[in-house]
Amino acid sequence: MTNWYNRNIVPRLIGWAMRQKPIRRVRKQLVPLASGNVLEIGFGLGANLPFYTDSIKSLVAIDVSEELYSMASEPLSAFNKPFDFVFSKAEAMPFESAQYDCVLCTWTLCSVDDPAAVAAEIRRVLKPSGRLIFAEHGLAPKGFTQTCQRLINPLYRKIAGGCSLTRSAPPLLESSGFKMDSLESDYLPGPRILTYTHRGVARLN
Repeated sequence: MTNWYNRNIVPRLIGWAMRQKPIRRVRKQLVPLASGNVLEIGFGLGANLPFYTDSIKSLVAIDVSEELYSMASEPLSAFNKPFDFVFSKAEAMPFESAQYDCVLCTWTLCSVDDPAAVAAEIRRVLKPSGRLIFAEHGLAPKGFTQTCQRLINPLYRKIAGGCSLTRSAPPLLESSGFKMDSLESDYLPGPRILTYTHRGVARLN
């Protein structure tokens, strides 16, 4: 796909998808669990901002898309905690080690270039007592849906800004040194090839 498509069409597709009610319900469930000094990876449109509570002290957000960030003015205007934004790839974050009480990562590992490197960076920047709160769609557990995901994934990645249908967050995180405090895995409402979702809380192992 052309750079024009990735700059002008993909951000709007992502914006539409990330505003759907099932995804909002997951955000409403998970984001209030964040506390202390928080790092959000894959800030996008700022869709998590309305769900943070007074339990957080500050928020630092990181993303590579200037187009998406430019569309986040409305939720940012209502956010009342210390906030900083950094344009950077999550594979090499410009933060000190053991700096954050909590990392929030929602619908992001599906589209990064190197998810294992991102998981390693999350581990690095978390305090020893820190938590990773995550929600990620990915590979269905078995059967026809998984077969379809594998077949269409090359084309889907081209039209969806690099988003992959065939990644699975829990084994990736566990192999990177995390253990699950809680984990739910099921289909959200919608097309099954797009909606098998893991959501949970993990700590350093």
